[in-house]
Amino acid sequence: MMFHVRRWCCLAFWCLALQAGHCAEAAPEAPVRVIYQLYKDFAWVPMFAAGKEVDAYVGPGLMEQPRAVLERYFDPSLVDLIVAETKCVADNPGTLCNLEFDPLFGSSDPGAGNLRIKAGANNTALVQFDYPSSGEKVRLEYTLVQKDGHWKVRDIAYVKARSKVTLRTILSRK
Repeated sequence: MMFHVRRWCCLAFWCLALQAGHCAEAAPEAPVRVIYQLYKDFAWVPMFAAGKEVDAYVGPGLMEQPRAVLERYFDPSLVDLIVAETKCVADNPGTLCNLEFDPLFGSSDPGAGNLRIKAGANNTALVQFDYPSSGEKVRLEYTLVQKDGHWKVRDIAYVKARSKVTLRTILSRK
């Protein structure tokens, strides 16, 4: 009987702690959650060779998604730039437009090992991974904003040793 009372008391304590917000540290920050979801939904791209069969089973990659899907992850102005880039590629087969790489990996030959996502300062999320073929450490900084109560990616910065270029800058080129 005492065992059941102790178990119930522990359960009651944890329920009260959750309601009081004492366990908030265990859950990822809201901006980070968006980045985890983005990689969960689209990091499969390096695993498959491109083709109609892959598209039939897993669907198109991030840059080929319709506006409604992109709006789940990105703020409206970045969605506009991505849609314009996709249209440019479709209108000019075989040529590059502004973007020469996969935006989630910062590489035209995407891949990652030991991928880590963590919250940064000022509504940023930091993504770090090792590039599989060279072991190079890759670092991306996602800037997020709240739109209608939801976190959206405003930009992605590709950080190299002494330089930083952003997705928004790349996609805004004429």
